[in-house]
Amino acid sequence: MSEEADDKMLKANIDIPADVSREAMHLLTRLIGPVADITDVLSDRIRFHRWKTALRVVERASVLAGERNRELSPVELKFLVPFIEEASLEAEDSELNEKWANLLVTAGTYTGVNYKWCVECLSAIDAWQARLLDTLACGKHQEDFFRPDGFTFRHSEQDFVGFVQGLEVCDESKLVEAVEAFGGYNLFFHNDDIPNTNEFSLYGVPEGASLLHLESLGLVTVNSASFINHGKRHFLLNVRLMPLGYEFVAACRGDED
Repeated sequence: MSEEADDKMLKANIDIPADVSREAMHLLTRLIGPVADITDVLSDRIRFHRWKTALRVVERASVLAGERNRELSPVELKFLVPFIEEASLEAEDSELNEKWANLLVTAGTYTGVNYKWCVECLSAIDAWQARLLDTLACGKHQEDFFRPDGFTFRHSEQDFVGFVQGLEVCDESKLVEAVEAFGGYNLFFHNDDIPNTNEFSLYGVPEGASLLHLESLGLVTVNSASFINHGKRHFLLNVRLMPLGYEFVAACRGDED
């Protein structure tokens, strides 16, 4: 490997500098100093908080690597720099910190694979969205033949349209059971629960914006349709994980596969 290539790589298992404590004390002295400028105080507080958060994520990644007997290899700076930048913005008690740590382990294990897009996605979602993605990744399509992790957006839409057509002639008492068997995350509305049968929208549905946001990231596909079963109108919204979503969940979960 050339010297130039070496310069672009950095060990994932970062060693904490020996002078961190001295710098922290220096910072604390400045924060309580009577002549400190308010702009400097706020700036240093934010920097110190982010530094602590980033170190905790790296420390957790080191623990996870040890538990899995993984020797982490160098990762490219174009991954590591935005990783530290974005991971440091999480709250210290955020449940997403575990995913940041897992992502660092994944990047340090499978070198040569581009995980920068995972940094972008993880920095854009919240804890609820992350839990939903994990749940969807554990789901199973009603037919093993239709591997959902191999679906494209077009295939997913075709599959959904065919399913809804079947719902139109389904036994009314088995509608809910059929929807549950279809898999994914479903919002199922019946008759009076539908605010406007002609122009249904996600306005007023708490999950609406979060679901559409995940779709905009390419992680899920959102399909919806209104249909009539035995004279009664129903509305179904179905969310399913896309191939990119499966890759993202695996990278942030530290899967071996």
